[in-house]
Amino acid sequence: MTRVSKTRFFAAALLCAAFFTSVLLPGDAFARSCAAIIYEHSNYGGASQCLQEGSYNLNELRIGNDKLSSIKVRKGNRVFLFEHKNFSGRKCLVDKSYTYIGGKWNDITSSIIVE
Repeated sequence: MTRVSKTRFFAAALLCAAFFTSVLLPGDAFARSCAAIIYEHSNYGGASQCLQEGSYNLNELRIGNDKLSSIKVRKGNRVFLFEHKNFSGRKCLVDKSYTYIGGKWNDITSSIIVE
């Protein structure tokens, strides 16, 4: 192979690898079965946790108690945030993503149900 054809070959190989990696191995956690992702800080920052459908009580929230500030919700899923452990206290339905959950719900979630 000539130097030019080797360069073109490697450039094409890198382009193909990048394409197939992005299509077959997506970086977005939703593609890996997260119904929702909760975040410690606004704008999807800080500690995060991928949630599948199910119930998450206080001790199962890896970002910590009263820490949730932003959330990504996969289309078709619903998330219920609860003010206290054991799914008690005030309840909030979230059915879309929020870069900031808002003043009334920022840093007060202690349990979650994902449907």
